[in-house]
Amino acid sequence: MSFDYKETLDRDAYARYLQKLQVVEIKDCPYKFPADLWVNNPTKWPEVTWPDVYNYLTDTPGVYTRETMKNYKSLEAHNFLLSGWVQTVYHMQPEKSTNFVLKADVKPSWRVTEEPHHPWVAVTSEGRVIAAHCDCMAGLGESCSHVGALLFKIEAAVRNGYTRLACTEKPCEWNKCFVKSVTPAPVTSIQFYRDKAKKRLRESIRTRKPPLPPPPASEQLAFIQSLASCLYKPIGLSTFKETAHLFACKDTPMPVRRLPMPLISLYDPSCIKLTKEQLVEKCKQILPTVSVSASENEYLMECTINQSNSLVWHEQRTGRITASVAYSVLHTNMDCPAMSIIKKICNPVQQELKSKPVQWGHLHEATALKHYTAAISTQHQDVKITRTGLGLCMEKGFIGASPDALFSCSCCGNAVVEIKCPYTLKDANVDEILSATNYCLASNVELKKDHNYYAQVQLQMYVFKNTLCHFVVWTNKACIISVVNKDQIFIDNMVKKLEVFWIDHCLPELLTQRQRKDETIAQAASVSTSEDNGIFCNCQKTWNTDDGDDMIGCDGADCKFKWVHLTCAKIKRPPKGTWYCKDCKRRKCKK
Repeated sequence: MSFDYKETLDRDAYARYLQKLQVVEIKDCPYKFPADLWVNNPTKWPEVTWPDVYNYLTDTPGVYTRETMKNYKSLEAHNFLLSGWVQTVYHMQPEKSTNFVLKADVKPSWRVTEEPHHPWVAVTSEGRVIAAHCDCMAGLGESCSHVGALLFKIEAAVRNGYTRLACTEKPCEWNKCFVKSVTPAPVTSIQFYRDKAKKRLRESIRTRKPPLPPPPASEQLAFIQSLASCLYKPIGLSTFKETAHLFACKDTPMPVRRLPMPLISLYDPSCIKLTKEQLVEKCKQILPTVSVSASENEYLMECTINQSNSLVWHEQRTGRITASVAYSVLHTNMDCPAMSIIKKICNPVQQELKSKPVQWGHLHEATALKHYTAAISTQHQDVKITRTGLGLCMEKGFIGASPDALFSCSCCGNAVVEIKCPYTLKDANVDEILSATNYCLASNVELKKDHNYYAQVQLQMYVFKNTLCHFVVWTNKACIISVVNKDQIFIDNMVKKLEVFWIDHCLPELLTQRQRKDETIAQAASVSTSEDNGIFCNCQKTWNTDDGDDMIGCDGADCKFKWVHLTCAKIKRPPKGTWYCKDCKRRKCKK
């Protein structure tokens, strides 16, 4: 695999690939990792079971549906596994992460002598598949046949107990069982069927009775007409031309579920040349197309239920004003807004925050939801708490919100749930929280109207068409539930300002991307795997794609060069398998 695979992607594919790496919590492309980091030890793999494979393949848009997965043995991905095309599976665990990355080479099904494909999957420690990729033509869809074949092999190892054996010799030996080469042979000597299938065929031929002579045509027609006169007509009549018209399909086919249009797709390079008046006219033409249907909105909430851990969630938020940025939009200059707000809304490559408050909130959100559920269940009847994803306003598709959960009961109706785990008050009790002057709650447990959280929950209620919000503040010593009522006057003024801001500033940016920093081009132009500004090899020269000198990656985990020119290594072409530079070879010999 070429070390510059990531840099060869187009801009949209590159941005999506970076988001995928952020979800997996790895700093660089897996294709750049040295061979020393990858381990062949199935006993260290997470417990990936059939439900995990099923949920990922069916929830990811692609060829896998609930119907095809019922007959998974007929899928191309499963045939790859049975045919031995899936090579040895290696795994690695990124630093400071609980996720695992597993990879394997998968040979093409027909062109077996060509370079294999290189799929990889990312799995949590509990076995849930969170992302996948392959360098084939369909790999950007995250659910090609090669990814499916890799997942089937991992699931087979877990099901057969190879991940639980104390001795690693047998699992590693099983992991290496695959077809390494195919020897050409005459067609007459190739076995196209399994032995069991041929045995059943021979037995059926031996026990077959001599066929009866067919009845006359007049008797056949009379029999068909007698069946057609029955109240309940046999389905077999649909195969005869005389009665096939009785079984013509009258129902419309099931509609295909679709996601809303990603607003980043509005980008049109020709719009950069338009005048201000022409651009305004273009925006007026596009505005009616940004609406969202009820089926699209429902499917979007299902696909983004994991929120920030979902690639679709990141893609659909791009270009839309969500509840978390509503306060910033309301308090900026509408004529000359802050550039950071426009970039935060329209830039598809948003860097994940790693600050302690954000990490604290993500880490304890599930715990806070459990405490909230236990507390609220004692106060209401038939309580139901469900997680939800990104929801959009169907009339104004550029407005969205992602509450932490949805509440419903038989006594009070529905409400959105927003959970906050303040890091600065993580050990505070109820009195200390309510007495904190700079926090969002007043002394009477009401949410302050001038706080940014107030605009956030009001927009959530507007998008999800609810009249209540349960605002939950959780610490190690307290769990406060503040009920916020819908403020229709505040919402009307807010939505009006958000619409003006999006039409005047966000939509032109989506069409032209004039203010967007082209981070992908900058990163591709400054490829560097070391800290010396792109210096590679023992010759200490910068890498230049125009000089015609290719490079080879050293598989030493502690290599100080990482990449070496082929001419400096005195080789004409990259060798197959593991390769080490001179310095790494010396260190290995000393060990």
